[in-house]
Parts: sequence; C-alpha cells; structure tokens
Amino acid sequence: MYKYLSVSKLPRKTLPDQSFLGPSKSKILRLLRAENSTAGDIASSLHIQVSAARKHLEQLASLDFVAQSFQKGEVGRPKKFYALTENGKELFPRTYDTLLDKVVAKLIVRESPRQAESLLRSIAVDVAKSLDSQDLQSGDHVKNVQTSINQLGFEATLNQENGNLTVISRNCPVWKVALKHGEVVCRGYHAELLKAAVKGKSVDRKEWMVDGDSFCRHIITEMLKESKIL
Repeated sequence: MYKYLSVSKLPRKTLPDQSFLGPSKSKILRLLRAENSTAGDIASSLHIQVSAARKHLEQLASLDFVAQSFQKGEVGRPKKFYALTENGKELFPRTYDTLLDKVVAKLIVRESPRQAESLLRSIAVDVAKSLDSQDLQSGDHVKNVQTSINQLGFEATLNQENGNLTVISRNCPVWKVALKHGEVVCRGYHAELLKAAVKGKSVDRKEWMVDGDSFCRHIITEMLKESKIL
C-alpha cells in the first residue's frame, strides 16, 4: 500500500462555481464584473444595508475573489472601492477546453495524431522546465514540482520508493479534451509533463480516468537520484 504526500494548502485556491457562494455574493460578483464599486454602491443595487454588503465583500476578499483599494475623488476623503481579482474573474464561464479541443482536432486532421502528440510532448517539456526554478540538486525538488503540478490543477500526490516515483492525479484540468482525444493528450501532455518535471527515464500509466478509473496513476522510473520528498 502506498503512502502519498499531500499538499495541505496550495498557493492558488481551487475555484468553486459562483453559484455555491449564494445568491447575494453571486450578484455582487456580477456587479463587480461590470465596474468597480463601493460597499454603498453594492448596497444600493441589491437593496440591502451597507453593513451587510460590506460583510459579503469582506468574505469574498478573504477567498481572494475580491480586492479593495482606496480612490480619491475631486473632493472629500478617499473611498474604498472593490474589484474582482483574477481568481474572481475565473468564476465566470471560460471556454479554454473548447479552444484546446479545436486546436488538437485541427492538428490531428492537418498533420496526424502522432504529430499532434509530438507537439504536446514538446509543450509538456517546456511547461516542466518552468515548474521548478530551483537547483535540481535540491533535496526538495520533487516536493516543489508537486506543488507546481497541483497549481496546474492535477491534484496530484507523490510517493518515491527505490528510485521510482508514483504519481496519482485525481483531477484532469483538460478533462473534456482528454476524453475526446485520449492518448494524444494524456500520453502526449500529462505523462510527458510528469516525466520531464522530475527528469525520469520512462513513465508507465497504470490507471486512467478516461477508462473509468477514479484517478490516473503513473510510475516514473529512474528519476533524478538527488530529488526526494521530505
């Protein structure tokens, strides 16, 4: 039985759909999407007390969905304005997967599945190079890589044993595209990313979410000897 290292806190929060925040906070996010506002502006738009609006805004700020700043007008004291953060903007619909799906599909048609996979491998290597800027001799290299991989959305846990590394990924950030294009994406990008990130010699996938498993499990062999999980 494997014992996997987990990351208790990630630098970037996993973003819930705005509907889970409740109707009032969802309306506030939509108002802030249109323009930066004060608590008074929000209260007036929602027909609630300013204190209630301020409480909602402070809670959204604690989740890093809203930021505040003071702006000075022509007269009077500076006013506190609230604005969406990048995390707050990500709560609204995005179509990244649609774009990626079309790009991969065009590559397969115009070139071939093999060429499309080769390009994704190249992209994976480039991404892997950016995951850990520290010296590869550092003893916590794999730990740093795990944190970076989780920032990409894989929710991965890692276990190192006898020079091999077991990686369990419980989320696929490109799930719809992977489901449609299979190995072109999963072998070309995901597997290659893991292998390149820890300087492994080869990678072997055991479980695969595309096949109905609840996670993807990869075994990476002969990884960088100096890297270890602390």
